[in-house]
Amino acid sequence: MMRLNRKNIIQILVQIPCMGCWCVAIATTTIDKTHYFRCKTSFITITRVLQLESDSTKSGHIAKDSIALQEVICTSTGVAIPTTIQKSVFSVKTIHAGQIEQSGAQNLGDVIKNSLNIGIQQDGILGAGISIMGLSGENVKILMDGIPMIGRQNGNIDLSQIPLHNVERIERVEGPLSTAYGTNALAGVINIITKKIPTQPFDFQLKPYIEAGRHYNIASTIGFRKQNQNIQISGGRNFFKGWSPVDAGRVQSWKPKIFYFGDLHYNADFNGVQIGYSANYTDEYMLNRGLPLLPYNEQAFDDTYRTIRYGSALIVQEKKKTTCWNVQVAYNAYKRQKNTYLKDLTTLNYTKTANEGDQDTTRFDLINLRGVWATTEIRNWGFEVGTDINVEQGAGRRLKDRDRNIGDYAAFGSAEWDGVHGLKVRSSLRYAYNTSYNAPILPAIALKYVFDESSRYMIRGSWAKGFRAPSLKELYFYFVDVNHNIRGNENLKSETSNSFNLSFFGQIFTKDMPSIIESSFFCNRIENLITLAAISGSEYGYVNIGRLTTLGGNVSGKITFKAVEIQPGWGLTRSMQDFNGKSYVANAQQGLLGVHYSIPKTEYSLHLLYKYSGKQPGYVKSENGDVNPTFMGSYQMADVTLNGKSWSKQWRWTAGIKNIFDVKNIQSQLVGGSGGHSGATSSSPVGTGRTFFVSSVFELGNQLRKGFSRT
Repeated sequence: MMRLNRKNIIQILVQIPCMGCWCVAIATTTIDKTHYFRCKTSFITITRVLQLESDSTKSGHIAKDSIALQEVICTSTGVAIPTTIQKSVFSVKTIHAGQIEQSGAQNLGDVIKNSLNIGIQQDGILGAGISIMGLSGENVKILMDGIPMIGRQNGNIDLSQIPLHNVERIERVEGPLSTAYGTNALAGVINIITKKIPTQPFDFQLKPYIEAGRHYNIASTIGFRKQNQNIQISGGRNFFKGWSPVDAGRVQSWKPKIFYFGDLHYNADFNGVQIGYSANYTDEYMLNRGLPLLPYNEQAFDDTYRTIRYGSALIVQEKKKTTCWNVQVAYNAYKRQKNTYLKDLTTLNYTKTANEGDQDTTRFDLINLRGVWATTEIRNWGFEVGTDINVEQGAGRRLKDRDRNIGDYAAFGSAEWDGVHGLKVRSSLRYAYNTSYNAPILPAIALKYVFDESSRYMIRGSWAKGFRAPSLKELYFYFVDVNHNIRGNENLKSETSNSFNLSFFGQIFTKDMPSIIESSFFCNRIENLITLAAISGSEYGYVNIGRLTTLGGNVSGKITFKAVEIQPGWGLTRSMQDFNGKSYVANAQQGLLGVHYSIPKTEYSLHLLYKYSGKQPGYVKSENGDVNPTFMGSYQMADVTLNGKSWSKQWRWTAGIKNIFDVKNIQSQLVGGSGGHSGATSSSPVGTGRTFFVSSVFELGNQLRKGFSRT
């Protein structure tokens, strides 16, 4: 117990365990009847409340019951006025820059695979795809600073083409956010928030990365800040030389790649009106070498794939105490060029093949215009209205008439009521006109109830109508030659869903071991499922067929004891799929364990992350159109890393082992083939085996600025 006098100036030293490291903050403040101070770190914010009696000579104390965890601002829920994750009516999961650096992750697939309800599928040509709550990547909306990303191959955006060199945090919302973001947000939204404002007047970072003689990456960032304006430029190069579990000569299961990337951010504040401009560019070149041709092995067919992404956005916004508005205009371009060459292995000369089907270039362009106005001026009520316009154009030899476009013009609105203590309710609605399909009206309702004033226990629930629009490929694909006969379907209906989500969050504070427990339940029912099916003979096409239902849940926790933090988790997803009057049921389990240890009196910390992935279901179609279930075997993955700081914390480094159990390929089994017998087995790539890596971050801004000032 400490005695405090009213209006006294005091300093308070707080030591808090968060994310496996110890943070120290000193707060200087004036004490009045009720006082709040906050210790903000890159991971978490702790709010402590000192309640003082009206008599200034009485004692004050820091009450355990008043400790409330507040995380960073969330922006992925489609709400115009950003709010803390704790206050949001939606359940938002975050991955912060410190966690990304801690794990040595180099792209979005690397870091998000270690989450519950998440599955990552690897393909040698198409890259890394994702599934959330048993729903495939074509139902997952991926945003970069709130701007939709385009360029899907087989329904997925390749997560390995999204670098993390300049990411502040990644926010993930599970469940449909179609009222805010429209199509592809049926399973959830992943929003990648980039760093836009330098931390110093002059800031420079250098980030090298080396992994087991296979990956050689380098990235750098430079930023300037002066008064109300700042600019930041970053870029780099990733190189992967390819890998196979067995030596197959020229052929590699994981193809060699060279990946270039860069981005620019400019921000300014003019009398409260904020203007931001951003641009980003990525360029990936991948080589797929073929086997030498018999009988003399002097020639081989090689495929090359070049994928270019470009995006730019202008955002203008004004935020006041109770109102805000923002307008964003964005342009995204995606180009994938595939070429086949005949290589002479004696002279090393390349000749492009004459077959027209061997050469293909596909391009997609998206123009996005979004405007939102919101207010909380009316007591206990908040309102929001906005428009969302998306015009997408596709061009390529395998699109009907080679040039197609879709326009989607939507208006949306929401109302949020916070009139009863502890209860917050938000309802929203979206209406859209689409030039190629009938878009449904999308309603949604979400609520949050807090059981106590300190927000230690809360429950969230939501119901939403979601939808996924047919893609340009599904509508207009046309690939007919000697070996293929695949056609799109201009009469496709949108996939629609009804989704329910329920989650619980609780904090338990004891003297030596504060803990957090979270649990959630979900149910998604999708109608008019779009799939590729046999139409007649050798002709295949996209059709609306069947129904998919996924349900499940997970439970996770965080236990902190001194310098050790333990994060266990377990999840189950059950999928029920109906095709042609037949039902297929499958269960998939996941287990997660993270252990973080900060070595006392040092700048070092040790981290272990383990994930168990149970038997994963899948489906394949036979030549006669029958659907048969497949199962990919269970497997375990684990990483261990050691982190440290040197040179007055200007140099941070991470060294570790990825894929400790040396997982490479997992066997897949076809179940219920013709005649009720099991079919053939095959293997699916999961990892590149056990690897060792070292990564560093050099913060050179202060040193360079001092050096320049001396000259």
